[in-house]
Amino acid sequence: MSWLDVLGWAGSALLIYSIMQARVLRFRVLNLAACLILVVFNALLEIWPMVAMNVVLAAINLWFLRKLL
Repeated sequence: MSWLDVLGWAGSALLIYSIMQARVLRFRVLNLAACLILVVFNALLEIWPMVAMNVVLAAINLWFLRKLL
């Protein structure tokens, strides 16, 4: 398994773990981290629709984090 595979699996695992959170703040922080990892992963693979989706999701998480804090 290459480091790129590990990055993709780690991002996906963190995304799933973030969805399991009961606390909204923790969910947003973990989800933001997962989105940023997946932006890098998908950009390296040149999967631009997934890059765009994760950039938008990261922006949404930042918006709600700003409101929460």
